[in-house]
Amino acid sequence: MNAAFRTLAAALAVAAGFAPAAARADLFQIDWGYRWSWGYIQHETGWPDLDPSPSRSFYANAVRDFAFTAHDEWNFKGFSGSGGDVIVENTPVACEFEAPACYRRRVTFALGAVFADEGDPALYQLRMWFQPVTVPWASHPPGLDQEWHQEVDGSVGSEGGTWYGAMSTYTGATNTRLATPVPEPGTLALALAGLGLAVAGSRRRSR
Repeated sequence: MNAAFRTLAAALAVAAGFAPAAARADLFQIDWGYRWSWGYIQHETGWPDLDPSPSRSFYANAVRDFAFTAHDEWNFKGFSGSGGDVIVENTPVACEFEAPACYRRRVTFALGAVFADEGDPALYQLRMWFQPVTVPWASHPPGLDQEWHQEVDGSVGSEGGTWYGAMSTYTGATNTRLATPVPEPGTLALALAGLGLAVAGSRRRSR
């Protein structure tokens, strides 16, 4: 029993030595593949919305790594890098069915400097369009912070330069979770303490 108490005391001491730490934000990855355009873009969903507008949301530094190909009528382009912002917007559009109004959801990944040679590399962005819906929204679209497989279309380019085709509704895109929140150090220490008690108890029973 003394060994069990020593294990618990040590674990609690470790826990006391750690300052409380928030769990990391979830990390997701959007993957797509359509003929000559395929790739991925990673993004974090735990950042605050910095835009007070009800029809637009802005998440600074939410883009992680990305690498994908895109094409126009004659050329192929490769894009890769890391970093950037996420912008989410409502765009009113005409409904294809009986409804007073529809909204098309656009998510823009402002990619910053990437490997491209048309327009201003610092202004390159990937625009991803969701199918029209009847309810507007002001945060991540249905599910940029959840796993999904949806029909989206998209293009990549820079204002004043060439735009290339990216996602296509023919195949859709998949948003999958790459990481889950990690436990805080105190929680981990208490778990280790419980394991130590269990081990000590099993040793006593085996005597």
